[in-house]
Amino acid sequence: MELNRELLFFFSGLGAFNGIMLGFYFLLYKKPKLVSNKYLGGLLVVMSFMMRMSVVFFFNDVLASVYIHFGLSACLLIGPFLFCYVTSTQAPVGKSERFRVSNLLFWLPIILIINIAYPWDTELYYWREFFIPFIYIQWLCYLLASGWILRNVIHHFFMDGYPLKNMANFWVISIFVSNIIIWFSYAAFPFVSYIVGALSFTFILYLWVLILFFSKGLAPAMEKYGDKKIEDTDAAQMILELEEIIEQEKLFKDANLSLSDVAKKMNILPHRLSQLINDNMRSNYSSFVNKYRIEEAKKLIATNDQFTLEAIGYECGFNSRSTFYATFKKYVGTTPAKYKKSLPALDI
Repeated sequence: MELNRELLFFFSGLGAFNGIMLGFYFLLYKKPKLVSNKYLGGLLVVMSFMMRMSVVFFFNDVLASVYIHFGLSACLLIGPFLFCYVTSTQAPVGKSERFRVSNLLFWLPIILIINIAYPWDTELYYWREFFIPFIYIQWLCYLLASGWILRNVIHHFFMDGYPLKNMANFWVISIFVSNIIIWFSYAAFPFVSYIVGALSFTFILYLWVLILFFSKGLAPAMEKYGDKKIEDTDAAQMILELEEIIEQEKLFKDANLSLSDVAKKMNILPHRLSQLINDNMRSNYSSFVNKYRIEEAKKLIATNDQFTLEAIGYECGFNSRSTFYATFKKYVGTTPAKYKKSLPALDI
């Protein structure tokens, strides 16, 4: 192998190897451990396997059928993982999360059937004429769907003049745009696209690494929620998700419950949850949680005569007697003791 080809092989293959490492970093170690990080890790892993196959195939097109099938199967998962990643950064859990998981599971039996029924060695015609074009079309459809999900983010990002004021959106858009570039490098050219795509991935991968590790230094001060307004329809769904999680899991009983803890439960960014509570619910995080605590305290006072008022305060998530009394009076207009006296006597 000539020196130029060796260098080409090294740099294109380096991106595939490091992409797998970065993918497992997002899958296993990236904190906070959000669902979106899992999808991003999966996206990087399947893209890296595709690039690895592309590099080896470019320099040696006589490969084991299993190796080729593995790489092409990874191609069919790039679009779904991208779509799941994008939607997980923009929508809460619940039905949306079930849809994302179903979307990924949908393709697994299809991949299995294609690989078993149409081996590369004996069905090369079908792969070149049908399956490979289908892979590019499927990937493009997911790119278009992801772009539609990000349409408002992209509009505000480029039209409002603050491309580095929200690094969360900057990161999501960079992943999306990078996928467009890599897709184009594969779909726009024939055989040479294998190495062009791999080299593009290597360059983009290291650009992602720079963004990841130096994003704090790039992001200047920004207005509190300058990225975008949460649309009323999206906010209504998010509020339902939030109230369901708080009520069913009784999260408010944790005296140390933070906004980040609740955001993690919903698989959204903390600033997104803060924006929802402040802008769409016209409240703040402390007041929002305390309302649930006070309602729970009122129920316990009315139905349980064995707990002291102080014990009820701790049971409902307050970390001190004084905080409980002050908050109760703020929301109910009287002290817990007077509220208890105003209730009918419990039947023992």
